[in-house]
Amino acid sequence: MVEFFVPWLGGSTNDYYTGMHWNKRKKEADAGHLATLVAVRQEKIPPQPAPVHLVFAPIVGKGVRRLDPSNYSIMAKIIEDGLIRAGTIEGDGPDQVLSILHVTPQRGEHSGVMVKVIPG
Repeated sequence: MVEFFVPWLGGSTNDYYTGMHWNKRKKEADAGHLATLVAVRQEKIPPQPAPVHLVFAPIVGKGVRRLDPSNYSIMAKIIEDGLIRAGTIEGDGPDQVLSILHVTPQRGEHSGVMVKVIPG
């Protein structure tokens, strides 16, 4: 198992349902992918053999509203794609990722996401 912090917290899934412009969605995805890549490289996370389970635990800093756990689903997908781009996981298909767990957000000093990659 590996665990690391990604210093990025994407927008709510509700924002996507209300018609967020594609350009804004792309900028958010690019920022999440980059934050994931930087975190993986800084922590020297090696590639994890498939299959895996992924756990996403949002940390919200001062002044940031805690959302329902399911409202972090887009954030989790963006980080999952970032893990693929970083070479940490092979892919996100059913043979590579067995489960995804969204943990209730907790308060912390800095906003971001604690990510766990657990062998399947």
